[in-house]
Amino acid sequence: MIRKIQCFDDISSMWKSKKKRIMLNMITVASLWSIWTLRNDFFFQGRSWKGLGCGLAKLKGNMQKWTVLCEAAQVEVLRRFALLLDKHRGKLLRIAWRDE
Repeated sequence: MIRKIQCFDDISSMWKSKKKRIMLNMITVASLWSIWTLRNDFFFQGRSWKGLGCGLAKLKGNMQKWTVLCEAAQVEVLRRFALLLDKHRGKLLRIAWRDE
């Protein structure tokens, strides 16, 4: 079972047990990498914001490129995650912050 991620501390805690959560870690890193490269596109290439869909498309593309790093069962997990991205692409996403 995967617990709900509420803040960045929750994400960083997943890296402590690499072997148990390898696919969750890969999806998290792909997400962070996609955000970083999208930011670089804005800053260095003059790209303009067209909506959340372009960021999700970049994430899906990165995950498809990274399938060469995975075993067959892991490729299936990435494929299912990509299908979920496509399904929920039009929905509003929000960042959840932990109140301290």
